[in-house]
Amino acid sequence: MSRKNMETAYRFIEADNFLKRAVKMIRTICPYNISIEVKTNLEDAGFFGNHTQLNQVLLNICVNAFHAIGSKKEGKVEIEADTVSRKVLSEDSVADISEIFKSYVRFRIKDNGCGMDSHTIEQIFTPFFTTKPEGKGTGLGLSVVDQIVHAHKGYITVRSEEGKGTLFTIYIPQSEKQVISENEQENGSEKRWSILIAGANPKVVHILRRDFEKIGIRADEVSEIKDVIKSMKNKVPDILVLEDGQFDSETHVLSPDISMEVREKYPSVIQIVMSDNIRKEIVEARQKEIIDAYIIKPVSASAIIEAARKSAGEKSGNV
Repeated sequence: MSRKNMETAYRFIEADNFLKRAVKMIRTICPYNISIEVKTNLEDAGFFGNHTQLNQVLLNICVNAFHAIGSKKEGKVEIEADTVSRKVLSEDSVADISEIFKSYVRFRIKDNGCGMDSHTIEQIFTPFFTTKPEGKGTGLGLSVVDQIVHAHKGYITVRSEEGKGTLFTIYIPQSEKQVISENEQENGSEKRWSILIAGANPKVVHILRRDFEKIGIRADEVSEIKDVIKSMKNKVPDILVLEDGQFDSETHVLSPDISMEVREKYPSVIQIVMSDNIRKEIVEARQKEIIDAYIIKPVSASAIIEAARKSAGEKSGNV
């Protein structure tokens, strides 16, 4: 709980395939007295995320639904999935909706179990809170669910009534799968680009580097801010990807400071910042042309290439 998903690696996930695999697993543990109904309208929808963690979200909620129904009556769990606009979140009383994402993949899990009163609903995402008998539950299941959903920049709501069942709704920001074809690579300059990635999460940086190499782009990586300038003295990259707020414990240098130094020494380098939140300082750095672009995390190699391509066009006056 305390690590806040720092080691999570994200990739593009096709929503329909993800749901089919999740439901297949859920059916294997579904009690004989409970039926599962699935309705989907996802088409080509997808999102960036961690498949294992999001699978855990659906699994945990469905297991709770099985427990709420019990073994003494015929039960039903309905799983629905579709895409909705940001406006729908407001109608579902979601607070502090981000202006960055315009649409979301929505998962709805409804059961006809015992339901919950308002006092219980207020506490269900609190760590160690459980309504199960002693020794039957840790009270961490829905806390982890809540943490995972928010780590994916998503939202979760719950509606319930005693004796009538419960409805969980999960919203995950929708993303378009960006594919860089071989023809695109051959016709452009991207294949000749070199990239330097400076990130605090080695696992995520390694995946980005591997994805770049799959499309024929060389990428190097450093884990410490102080190594950025050192690395650039040996070889100046075309693109520098920095993690926002990265802190060097030895030199006490932040990534924004490095951006200014890079801009002064290597003005032609395209600088892209990866960030959890678009802070005022990042926007100002972009306006002052200290950096060329920023991308909200989770990021992908394709998203970085698209941002770099646009920035390169702006530098050359083509955009």
